[in-house]
Amino acid sequence: MPPKTITCCECGEQVLKSQTYATGKKDENGDPLRACKIHEGVIEQAEKLKERKKIKPVPKKEKKFNKPWGFEDVPLVVQWNASHCWLCESEGMSRQHHAQAMLITLAKAKQDGQNADVLFDPKKLKKYLPRDIKGLDLVVLDLITLNEETLKRAQIWKRIKRDLMDIISIGGIIQLCPECQDRMDIKVPEIKTPKPEVMYMLGSIYEDSQMKKNIDTIAKGELAEDFKRNLEKN
Repeated sequence: MPPKTITCCECGEQVLKSQTYATGKKDENGDPLRACKIHEGVIEQAEKLKERKKIKPVPKKEKKFNKPWGFEDVPLVVQWNASHCWLCESEGMSRQHHAQAMLITLAKAKQDGQNADVLFDPKKLKKYLPRDIKGLDLVVLDLITLNEETLKRAQIWKRIKRDLMDIISIGGIIQLCPECQDRMDIKVPEIKTPKPEVMYMLGSIYEDSQMKKNIDTIAKGELAEDFKRNLEKN
């Protein structure tokens, strides 16, 4: 098989392809142009093209969503799994995430001279929400442990992503929003409301806990940042 020849875009001569370098340019048909190595600037241009290929392309920005507490340092796919319904893929937050957000919101309001009424006032509620969530109006997701019957019921849904179906089949768990729980007929077991004296005891334990100290510290830091940001705006 004879060696491949090509037309040099500089001199127009028919030469061996091995005697030419790519110029980085294209002709009117979109075909790449090559030039003889002996022409001025051809070798330098070829070196530049080679270096340019070594530069890694800038990765596309991932779609932003609420990163659930406790998952900040894990891969994005795990963060996504922890903050979305596995069937309809709507974004939400776990009950733990929601509870922590509520505690921080109340702590910020209390430190700013407000009370629990902020939870029923949309404007005030927005003011004291933790900065790392879009809002408490996101759906609350339930991570449900499956039994033999509900596992079979979950496995018939082909629209669930394959990696999530693997988790469902192997781990026996599924995360769903309230609407999809009804759709799949897979629901969280009902939990009896604790007696008033138990609620009072739990409240007393929380008031003296390290968790409350951590929540108060987060709230104090966020209020300071909010105050600083408002000053910069004005």
